[in-house]
Amino acid sequence: SGDGRILWTHNTAAAALAASTSAPQQQQQQQYLRVWKRFHDLKHAPQLAVITSGPGVSEVSVLNGHTGEQLRQLKLPYSINKVVPIHQPVHDGAAEQYITLLVEHPNNNSSSRGDKAIDNSDLPPLPCVHLLPNSPAAAEHINAISSSLFFWLQQQQGVDRTAGGSSAAGREQAPNSRGSNADDSDTAMAVFRGYSLEPGAAGTVGSTDDAVLPVVPAWQVVLPGRVLGVAAKDPAEPVHSYVKVLGDRSLKYRYLNPNLIFVATGTPLGSNEAPASASVAVALINTVTGAVIHQQVHSGCAGPVYAVVSENWVVYTMRDVVNMRQQAAVIELYDASHHDLSLEAIILGRTQHSSSQSSYGSVKLEVLSQSFYLQHFIKGLSVTQTKQGITTKQLLVQTISDQLYALDKRFLDPRRPMRAKATAEEMEERLVPYNELVLFNTLQYVTQDKQIMNWRGVTVAGAVLESTTLVFCYGADMFYTRMSPAQNFDSLQSDFSYGLLVVALVALLVGTWFASYSSQQALLKAKWQ
Repeated sequence: SGDGRILWTHNTAAAALAASTSAPQQQQQQQYLRVWKRFHDLKHAPQLAVITSGPGVSEVSVLNGHTGEQLRQLKLPYSINKVVPIHQPVHDGAAEQYITLLVEHPNNNSSSRGDKAIDNSDLPPLPCVHLLPNSPAAAEHINAISSSLFFWLQQQQGVDRTAGGSSAAGREQAPNSRGSNADDSDTAMAVFRGYSLEPGAAGTVGSTDDAVLPVVPAWQVVLPGRVLGVAAKDPAEPVHSYVKVLGDRSLKYRYLNPNLIFVATGTPLGSNEAPASASVAVALINTVTGAVIHQQVHSGCAGPVYAVVSENWVVYTMRDVVNMRQQAAVIELYDASHHDLSLEAIILGRTQHSSSQSSYGSVKLEVLSQSFYLQHFIKGLSVTQTKQGITTKQLLVQTISDQLYALDKRFLDPRRPMRAKATAEEMEERLVPYNELVLFNTLQYVTQDKQIMNWRGVTVAGAVLESTTLVFCYGADMFYTRMSPAQNFDSLQSDFSYGLLVVALVALLVGTWFASYSSQQALLKAKWQ
């Protein structure tokens, strides 16, 4: 509940699935929580889906969101490698049914059921993709939007680890990874493969119990080195403005591509390489076409890399092994192509930004980047989110002391001026003069003096009020709070004097009546004269 009370508890079949030893050990148990069904009326509680993937077998439990009662249970004869949520639900009368694509783990014994033969024997078999729920309505919806559905998978060659992701249909942020054997970092290769669904892929899915959606390989990107971190942008993230207004009233057009992932490869922490030869290479990949839109290398740095992608910027952190400090870097992407904003172009609708943008098109980019040092070492990054995306962003930094710190994004702005004093235009943009060290203010700790032991993650969501962000930290401990990154600009303070407001309104009404009466008397007197 909102005051921290536990309303209900549900135990999944995680223990039973983990006890199975019939599948390879690298298929680790994972759990996903998704919205299953949302009703239009208040009499029915929303339904949640708990997807538990174990070695060679998975389970889906549908729960009542208010009571925790199990309404439905599905047994799946395969292990799940990736969960791709479809953000556009199916309208089913008085409810909205949410759809999910389940990508089968490639090491399942049953994987060959949906694989197609590929002429090139060097390529891996195509992944098996299942539809959840497997219903005619869901199949019809998938057929309607199949041309815009893409997903990607990650595989580290030479390392027993496979991860996945998604693009236009949704995304599942892959966890930050570390190399398990530093001696093989020179020969490891990170392979990213993109797939799309065939047109009419779900034509017969709803009529069979365990049908597989046919997929088509779209692209492949190979990056040298071990994967140190992967982050994907949330396609459902609300964006309020597509432009950034500068202090001189000029405009910068943000590059807002929802199908964007950040990949960091290079030297893992604890490698036998000399600190001077260590490096971290980062790349931004378009998951629709596989195009690498930007790359850069940080010398003298090592993993692990923690990153967050939001709007048109990426913030990531790594270890500076030469100076033994925590380094943070930021990348901002802007559309540098020409935009005609004349009155005639706006009236006739000929402006480039007024038309829909495609991920297949190439755009001339302006890339701004800068690096900083953080005062403390960290082990996780997230970002605040509001309902409409109007409120300024704050980074949620998980420190090594198991606390959560709110860092204002403007301290990691690549446009911070390289001078001691900012100009009037820069001050209007709230730009702070550059300082290589970002200090942590003790008043900005979200968890205050509390620690979250055995930290597992942070979940953020927008509230009804635009100024408010809901933050939930979970692990062995749980911590929930509300944040206001830009203060409560859309609500009154709790100590607001309502009595004084009433007195002021009454005084205003009396003053208005008196002024009207005096005016009428003066006008009448003037007529008699």
